[in-house]
Amino acid sequence: RARSRSLAVTPAPTLPTPTLPTLPTPTTMPTVIWLHGLGDSGAGWSHLRSELRIGGVDYIFPDAPVQPVSCNGGMSMPSWMDLDDIPVKLGLRDDAEGLEKSTAMIHAEIDKVVAKGTPAEKVLVGGFSQGGAMAVRAVYSYKAKLAGCVCFSGWAAQEAKLKGWLETGANKATPAMVVHGTIDEVVKPECGLKVAELLEKAGTPVQTMTYQMGHSTHPAQMKQTAEFVKACLGLGED
Repeated sequence: RARSRSLAVTPAPTLPTPTLPTLPTPTTMPTVIWLHGLGDSGAGWSHLRSELRIGGVDYIFPDAPVQPVSCNGGMSMPSWMDLDDIPVKLGLRDDAEGLEKSTAMIHAEIDKVVAKGTPAEKVLVGGFSQGGAMAVRAVYSYKAKLAGCVCFSGWAAQEAKLKGWLETGANKATPAMVVHGTIDEVVKPECGLKVAELLEKAGTPVQTMTYQMGHSTHPAQMKQTAEFVKACLGLGED
């Protein structure tokens, strides 16, 4: 009778645990968050990239919530806050609830950038018209130091609160750029000048520029803005 053979199982050799290479930290980029005006969209300002021509910068163009706007007969449209009248003048009634909600949205956008690894001090917030007013409010009420603020054709919403943030907030020394047209019939020129005045009185660094234009932008304005943004974000010449 044939004898069965047992097969010896040779244990696999113990191999050393491989050392996994350390993955590089995701590259973080200085970031510009830009806020559009009434009835517009974030995409409507995407041309800012090509106008500023700054390399090594990420851009975020959030959309305002769609809501009824009093100055347009209650019609719903993208708007950071309710507005009673156009032109916007000094003494405008502030939509406190809308301002608070939109500021929280913008702060959340900043928080997302910071969570990905970009320091808050490398984040600049700017905007046009309604977006300029929101940029001022969002920057100077934010909990951590930001890179800078740009306000095109905007205004100072809730002046009393802004004064408080400029006195004691984390961004009281954060530089601002305020630009306004001298013949603006949508947001009166004195509104932009009031923003600059409040910043100056608080000792906050501010560059103030006016151009012979209406509610729009000027090529020279974009060149100056590019220089300001690069300085705030610590970027050299291209």
